[in-house]
Amino acid sequence: MSNETLPADTNTINKGTFIRHLSVPSYQHQHSNPSEILQTQSKPPNMPTTFLTLPAEIRSQIYHCLLSSQNCLGPPTDLSSNSPATYCFPLSILRVSRLVSHEAYHIFHSSNVFVKITTPWPEAIGHIKREGRVPCVNESAGAAKFEKWHLWVYIDTPIAPPDYNEAGGSMYSMVILLEDLPAFTRMWHFSNLHHQGLNEHLRLKLTIQDPHLAERKIVKGLQQRLLMPFGIVKDLHKFSIEGAKVLPSVVDALAKERVTKDPTMEECIERALSLKELGNQQTKVGQYQDALAQYFAAFDAIHVIVSADGIDRTVHADGFYIREIATGPHQGMRGDYIRMILRVKLVANVMHAYLNLRQPHLAHHWGSRSIRLFRGSVNGSTRTTLDQPGDLDFITQTLATRFPAHEALGKIFYRTAVARREMDHGVVEWNHEAVGGEDGDRAKRWAELSEDGRREALGLMRAATDYLPGDQGVLQELGSLMIEVGARSAA
Repeated sequence: MSNETLPADTNTINKGTFIRHLSVPSYQHQHSNPSEILQTQSKPPNMPTTFLTLPAEIRSQIYHCLLSSQNCLGPPTDLSSNSPATYCFPLSILRVSRLVSHEAYHIFHSSNVFVKITTPWPEAIGHIKREGRVPCVNESAGAAKFEKWHLWVYIDTPIAPPDYNEAGGSMYSMVILLEDLPAFTRMWHFSNLHHQGLNEHLRLKLTIQDPHLAERKIVKGLQQRLLMPFGIVKDLHKFSIEGAKVLPSVVDALAKERVTKDPTMEECIERALSLKELGNQQTKVGQYQDALAQYFAAFDAIHVIVSADGIDRTVHADGFYIREIATGPHQGMRGDYIRMILRVKLVANVMHAYLNLRQPHLAHHWGSRSIRLFRGSVNGSTRTTLDQPGDLDFITQTLATRFPAHEALGKIFYRTAVARREMDHGVVEWNHEAVGGEDGDRAKRWAELSEDGRREALGLMRAATDYLPGDQGVLQELGSLMIEVGARSAA
């Protein structure tokens, strides 16, 4: 271990001391067997049990809990932006003692596989994090010096001279984990779809290594995990793979993947429509969880990615759809137009499923987010509220019944209002568009809304009637709500 003194503040891996901590010579250089590293200290009789007198297997489990990536993924650093989660590894454990540092260091590197990404564009780092929602381990200046990677992703352009660094040009690096590599390559794929021809101007060099023993070959399974995600990164100006003992079978499989043609815009839209119809069929028989899976797959088919928790969705590759559809039932129509209608219908269907699954908070989240985005597209508003005076005035600007997919949009307004009520009241049976109960029961449930909730729901219900003027279910709910509002005003 290096003789340098570790700084006092080493609580997270995002500190500037990241490289110094991870570049300390590993104890596994001297011991290839973990059991030789984690040795139980002999404990004299009657001595109290301490951490170092615990069996090696228990200490190893504790290190794994502390230092494995799945236990160190924290919330976004900026909750107000579209930033991804961040990793916060408790590296202060490396300061406990020399022995603990040796043991923890080994577990840290045996539990995590690091990927280093280098590019000449500083804005690319932010794009990877925000648009790709790729959690970052480190992006400080020290990331450029980090050498404990299994894969180095080096991106540049033939426009830059070969001696770019020596000539004074800067390169920017970030470190991510292997499990997040597919999200990075997927983001790159989406960027190339959005900016047609982008990859033709880029060069990519992949270098793999065993960071602990240069001569050691990386096993085939790990080589596949490191290289195969780049199968969707195609049409590059130049592509190369370097490193000791790269397996030809893996290289050949990657080459085959990279020449496979991507689906056309028409194929993406048709697949999304088919998946939506499958979801609708499952909804009809009450299989709402399965329906959600089909709806999310339909979003994915048109490059709208729904997060694993079903809360967030990110739209990619808009530029891919800005042209006329050449084949199929929508021939001659704009791809972005059909995609927009499809997105609105899918949101309405997802909300319907969530309400039937008695998850009104998720239904309300999906609806209110779509309404805010729609409002912003109409009048440029960036407001996040739906319960303040004027929040829904934009409805009069849209010529509601002439708006594409106006029926689906009306259902979004209606279901958002119902979800708002159920959030305050507690979920009741919700069957198709009827929420059950007589008019008096409806009024009672509306009466239990908070003042803000009632104001929001009233605006949403009125908007729903603009888009669904003849829908009796919507009119009945609005009538019940108006009765309650009138009663409150009279009181």
